[in-house]
Amino acid sequence: MMLIESALLIEVPEAEPVIGHWRTLLDPAALIGVPAHVTVLYPFLAPNRLDEATLRLLGSLFRNVHPFPFALTEVRRWPDFVYLTPEPREPFADLTEMLVRHWPDAKPYEGKFDRTVPHVTVAHTSNDAVAQRIIADVSPYLPLDSVAQTVTLMVTDSVSWTAHTTFLLGA
Repeated sequence: MMLIESALLIEVPEAEPVIGHWRTLLDPAALIGVPAHVTVLYPFLAPNRLDEATLRLLGSLFRNVHPFPFALTEVRRWPDFVYLTPEPREPFADLTEMLVRHWPDAKPYEGKFDRTVPHVTVAHTSNDAVAQRIIADVSPYLPLDSVAQTVTLMVTDSVSWTAHTTFLLGA
C-alpha cells in the first residue's frame, strides 16, 4: 500500500449523530474513513515526509495550543456543498496559519482559495431541494457543543484514510 496524501484535522464526534446519515449518502470522504471534522490543513505533507522530526515538531507546536471550546452553530451552503460553521472560527484559522508558517509549501486546499473557511462538511450536492432538506433536518439540532482537544494526522492510499498520529493540544 503506497500512501499518497496526508491531512491534519480536528475530529467532531458530536456531529456524527446529527450529520452522519447525510455524510454517508453525500460525502464521499465519509465512506473512506474520514470522520466528521474541521480541517486544519489539507493537503499536508506527502506521507514519505512524515518522519520522526516532523512528528516531533508537530507535537511541540500542538503542545503550545490550549484545547478550546467551540460550537457548530449554523448550517450553510456553498454552491456544491452543505456545511456546519464552527464558532469561534479564529482558533481553527490560527492553527492553519501556524502550520503554514512552518510548512509554507503546504497550502490549504492547494492554494485554490484566497482564504479558507473553517467548516464541517455535511454533504456534496448542487441540488437545491436536497440542500434545503439537509438544512431543515440538521438545523434543529444546533448548536452542537464540542471541545478541540486533539489534532489527528490522517493518511490515505487513495482507497481509504486512516489515523496516523493523534496530537494532544496543550499536553
